[in-house]
Amino acid sequence: MLRRLRIGISALLFVLISFFFLDFAEILPNSFHRLAHLQFIPAVLSLSIGILLFLIVLTLLFGRVYCSTICPMGIL
Repeated sequence: MLRRLRIGISALLFVLISFFFLDFAEILPNSFHRLAHLQFIPAVLSLSIGILLFLIVLTLLFGRVYCSTICPMGIL
């Protein structure tokens, strides 16, 4: 059950992040671009302390959830 949930969330995030990068016609609303800041490197570069703390706590509590579910490279 948890495996299917993780795969479903991974697929959803992968599709959303892929669509974010392929949105050349700017169809997505501006609030959707916050999804890119959920990634580690953009959060570091934009100094988003709240997102960094969230990712660190998530990783400490649940292990490789970030790498296997949220990170696009981990999904592939």
